[in-house]
Amino acid sequence: MDNPEPYDVSDLVETATARSTVGLLCVDAGKRLRPFGSGVLVKRYGVRGILTCAHVFDLIHRQSEVGICLFPAAENRRQSASFAVADIDHRLTVRHYENSAGLGPDIAFFVPPQHVMDSLAAIGTEVDLGLHLRKFGETEPNLASVIAAVGVVGAMTPDARWNQSRLTVEVGSLINIGTIGEPVDQKGFDLLTLTPDQTDFALPENYAAISGGGLWKLFFAKGGSGHVFCVQRRLIGTAFYQQHPRLVCHGPEVYIRLCCRNWTCELRKSNG
Repeated sequence: MDNPEPYDVSDLVETATARSTVGLLCVDAGKRLRPFGSGVLVKRYGVRGILTCAHVFDLIHRQSEVGICLFPAAENRRQSASFAVADIDHRLTVRHYENSAGLGPDIAFFVPPQHVMDSLAAIGTEVDLGLHLRKFGETEPNLASVIAAVGVVGAMTPDARWNQSRLTVEVGSLINIGTIGEPVDQKGFDLLTLTPDQTDFALPENYAAISGGGLWKLFFAKGGSGHVFCVQRRLIGTAFYQQHPRLVCHGPEVYIRLCCRNWTCELRKSNG
């Protein structure tokens, strides 16, 4: 945390980031529910969709049906949204991937069926990538700030269980607060590496399924009554590769490219 003045903002970090974070789950004919990736609710040229990693998008295409959940989920409230992979609108898909051991690019944007996006938007918050681009050109507020990667984690998710004839799972998520170094240019993309803060919290041994989760920078201020609030949130990257305990993320350059209409891609079929 870069602190002109120290605050305890852990709950505010969750509030500011979780409502835009989704988990993607494999649905195996009612026998299995396991998270395999994360994503961020975004809007690109007015089109609502999911920002994630290309390798996560490829895993989607190894399924026939994918479950999707949004955080934070109200206690004792079930989410049951899912979609058929065949219903993804590939005319709007953007995918760039080179399997190069954490060097990228590894980014994708896709549009689930309309009813799924409507359901997520009703309880979540979309990130307008165009508006975020403008923030990158602005001077950052001279306020306390936190950097965190947010997504679901398979190692923090117990096995699914039957509950009143329904297969349910309590999907575990991680808000990984830390610091980032200077961006590194790689193939025209800026890469950021998050190093987690040293805390009493025991990190999972493996971050699998956090890929596609957002890297956020949040700014906080204190009001006259002493109440602390988040005054600005910036989506500054997308996690795509683990060098445990660190996470490698695409930086904001990828959003500039995503907002270029001529940035297209060739969809390649998965080998699995």
